[in-house]
Order: sequence, then structure tokens, then C-alpha cells
Amino acid sequence: MRSIAEILEDFKQMSSSLKVEMDRFIAPFASILPDARYRRTLYQFVPAILAARSPQPARAAAYAPDPPTNTWALAKRFFCLLNTPAFSHQDWLKVLYADARKVVEAMEENSYVLIALDTVNFEKPYARKMEGISKVRKSTPPGTLPYRAPRITWGYPAIFGLVLNAPYPAIAYQRLFSYTTPDFISQPMEWISAFQTIRQQLPDKRICVVADAEADDQKLWREAKGCKLEFIFRATKVRNIQVWNPRLRRWEDEELQSLAQVMAGRFTFKVEFNHAGKKIPARVSLDWFRFRLPKGGDNYWAVVAETRVKKEDIPDDAWLPPRLLVLVTNRSVRGKKAAKRIYNDWCQRGRIEPFYRFLQEEGVNVEAIQVRKLERIRRMLLLVLIGALFVLRLESLWPEVVIQWLRRVASSTGGTKLDREGPYLLLAGVQRILATLSLFQWMTKVPPPLFALPGPT
Repeated sequence: MRSIAEILEDFKQMSSSLKVEMDRFIAPFASILPDARYRRTLYQFVPAILAARSPQPARAAAYAPDPPTNTWALAKRFFCLLNTPAFSHQDWLKVLYADARKVVEAMEENSYVLIALDTVNFEKPYARKMEGISKVRKSTPPGTLPYRAPRITWGYPAIFGLVLNAPYPAIAYQRLFSYTTPDFISQPMEWISAFQTIRQQLPDKRICVVADAEADDQKLWREAKGCKLEFIFRATKVRNIQVWNPRLRRWEDEELQSLAQVMAGRFTFKVEFNHAGKKIPARVSLDWFRFRLPKGGDNYWAVVAETRVKKEDIPDDAWLPPRLLVLVTNRSVRGKKAAKRIYNDWCQRGRIEPFYRFLQEEGVNVEAIQVRKLERIRRMLLLVLIGALFVLRLESLWPEVVIQWLRRVASSTGGTKLDREGPYLLLAGVQRILATLSLFQWMTKVPPPLFALPGPT
């Protein structure tokens, strides 16, 4: 058995490697800061957030690596980074988008970029004096304890664009907004701004945006097409359309949802959905048709999918598509291969749900942000996002044997029921390493008073 002194030497090497890897990831975000003090603070702030698993600066300061003698002095530096007018959260967003471009450029040259665009509400139920606090609808995911029914509460809406087919997670768009501030016009305008920004950041790429029913808006269809984006949106509204009849070669008036109910399904195939290490088999029947909006509107395609799950013991928190799914797209669907690709691409949208859960709940606990000004909240959200992305990408940066060891470090004290694939365990392992490193570094500056210990009796 190895001695404690040898283990401490191994720990020193492991923690140093982890800190070097983290500093390398943080470096682009630090490079845009105008002052060396702010850059040094950022290199401490992000690891402190992960070590404390808290976005509260005062709490995070107690877990920061290489802390000053006075923890409160470090907390004040964290608050200064959030408060200073020397830069804006938009500067960090530019770095985040540049990172997404770098990830996308590493993909295969002939592949298209699949981006899930989705909204999420961050709950602040007891807040009243935070700038821009809004009334939002919050739905706690099934399987989360304690479970709470959907409700209207106080909080902030946000919209994220997550690249789905990249080798590791990348954020192509992010904005936290408020319904009560002057810069808010409407939620559709927030979506339109997301379309425009994504196209500006990836000007030469073929991009397909997938979204849920929030994008079931004819204005958004036109704007996405105007930005030269392909899209696949779930349609839920009752809408009058004109369907192309290829046999009679004419347009016929129909109602979209009523027509979807009677579609027979020209093509059936099997599919499996994965959740927490379990495979959930299903059978999918597909049909498709071309349509246009009344009065000679633009032409679109609809794919109607009926998903029948075979397995009865489905986990409560598993993401599955609705049994009857109507998808609207501007991509041409002229056969079963194209229809199946539309369905599979949209179903990948479900991967943004675990990402949201990782930011909240048993992950990095983003809803515990307690600063009041909207600019500070936006900066704090980005800091949490930087830390979360580092943990999610660590698996692609380090060898598998090291990643498994970090997960074992976490599971030695307790795991999580949310995800058996590893992000939560990996986060807990990183947390234990950073928190232990912070403790040892603090003890080098404030050694224990061994002289005051009672002697042996």
C-alpha cells in the first residue's frame, strides 16, 4: 500500500493538470478583460464556482484555488468583476460564439450544423427587487425531487442555441432577457435575433435549426428562411393550409392538425431512445406532404410521425417525442429517406433537456444566482456556463482511464440518479479535487496551530 506522502504527491500532479487544463479553457475569456487584476480573478472565479457548485460569489470564494489569506477579500474581487463597467457580458458572448465557430469548423466539411434553439425559464420564486424580474411559467421535470407542478412564478427567461452534432457541446447563441426591460420587444423578436446572430456567426455553413412548439409561428418560418436557415419546427396550432395533390396537380384546402390525425403512414421503422443507460424501443410511422399557407404563401413540407413506445416501464424523466408529432420544415421531403432524416434530426433536440438540467438542479445550480442587477446576472450566468462547458468537454480532452478515475472519486461518497452516463459524477469528481486543492493551499498560508493540541494522556 502506498504511503500518504506518495498519495499527496500524486494528488498534487492530478490537481495541477486539472488546473492547467481549466486555465487553458478560460484563457480566451480572460484575454478580453482590460485589466490584469480582472484576468487573475476570472482564473479563480470559474474553478471556485465548480468547487462550491454555487454561483454565489461569497460562497465560491471559500473554495477558490490559491486563495488570499482573507476569503472575504477574494469575494470582493469576484463582486468587482461582476460590477465593473470596464467590459460587458457581450464581450464574453463574442468569445463563446468564437468557440462555437472553432468547434463547427472541426466538423466534416460536407456536414450541416444542427442547432437546437430552445427557451428555458430560470426560477427565482422569492425575488422581488432583482432588476427585470419577470413572471414566467416554470415546469419542474418529472423524476426530480421534490417534484412541483407547473406554475407561474418569478424568474428570468433565456434562450439557448446548442450545437447537437458537434463532437462536444458548443453554444451558438445565448441570451437571458426580461419581459419588463426596455430592450424587450416580444418573444418572437428574441427568436428572430437568434436566427440573425447564428447566421452572422456561421456565415458559410449549412445550418438547420430544430425547435419545439414555441417556434410554431408563421413569422418565424419566414424569418428563418430569410436568414437562409433550414428549420424543423414542431407544429401544434390549428392552421388552415393548402396541400399539394400530386395526382390531380392542384392545391386543396385543408386544416393541418386535422389532416395529420388521418395520415395513414407510408413508411414504418424501428428506433431506440437512450436514457440513463437504458434503451427504450419504439416503432415510428411516417407520412409527409407539401403545403403552402393560404393566399399564395411560401411552400413548406410537413412530416407526420406517430411514435409507439414498446416498453411499458418508461422512466418518468425520460425524454420521448409526442405520440403524434407534426413537423414543419423548409427542407424538401420527397421520399422516405428524407422524411426519416427530418424525424431523426428533430428528435436530437431532446439532448438540450439534459443540458438544461445540468445547469440547474443537481448540476451547477444556476438558479441560486443572487446578484440584483441584470448585467451582473448575465455575467454570472456566463461564468456558470463556462464552468459547465469545461466539465462537459473534459471527457474529450483527457484519456478515458483518467475520466473514469474522476467518476470513481465522486462515486466513493455518493452518485446521482439523474444520469448514469457520467456528467454529474464527473462534475462531482472535479468538485472534490478542486475543493481539496483549495483546502491544502489555504493551509499553506494558515497552518493548523499544532502547538495548541493537547498532548497524549
